Amino acid sequence: MVKSKIDFHSLVRHSETERAGDSGLNSEERLVALRELDGKLKALLGSAKAEGKRLVVKGGFEITLAD
Repeated sequence: MVKSKIDFHSLVRHSETERAGDSGLNSEERLVALRELDGKLKALLGSAKAEGKRLVVKGGFEITLAD
């Protein structure tokens, strides 16, 4: 999922640069945050694998209708 978000924001940044000569500051900031998250997740997964541990994922989300 993180990879697809990185790809999306890379595309937005490229599109904004081509269209308006603007690098898309929001997408640039989001890319930095997503790449940092990607590195942390890879390290966590590597540690879990090396130590023979399992990961537990907890979270929630909400889906609503919008006008």
